[in-house]
Amino acid sequence: MSVVHDEGSSRREAQDEILVEWLAAGRSYVEAGDLAGCSGRTVARRMEDAGFARRVADRRGERVVSVAGQLTSLGSEAVDVIRASMHGDSESIRLSAAKTLLDMAVRFRSAHDLELEIAEIRRHLELET
Repeated sequence: MSVVHDEGSSRREAQDEILVEWLAAGRSYVEAGDLAGCSGRTVARRMEDAGFARRVADRRGERVVSVAGQLTSLGSEAVDVIRASMHGDSESIRLSAAKTLLDMAVRFRSAHDLELEIAEIRRHLELET
């Protein structure tokens, strides 16, 4: 009996791992279920489990961090392209580069300010606990 249980557990764990990977990659419940050999309805039931949903969220977070790292490593090249575009011959390209640069500056500033505010809130909450 324990062998059957172990086989079932191993199969479920393998299926869950496939589901976690594909859901974290942005696939729908139906698509992830098809790839893992179960129905979209089964995937929806699995996502009702807080632990399973946390695994999906954690894996998605890992993917986001990885992509952010890749984008950050290309950041200086992107700034160089924008800088060069701002000095090009085409007025529309210069304008587009300037708009992009200003938009990025505002976003980075807002993100930085938000990070500072979150850190301050965390420090405040730690003092109260």
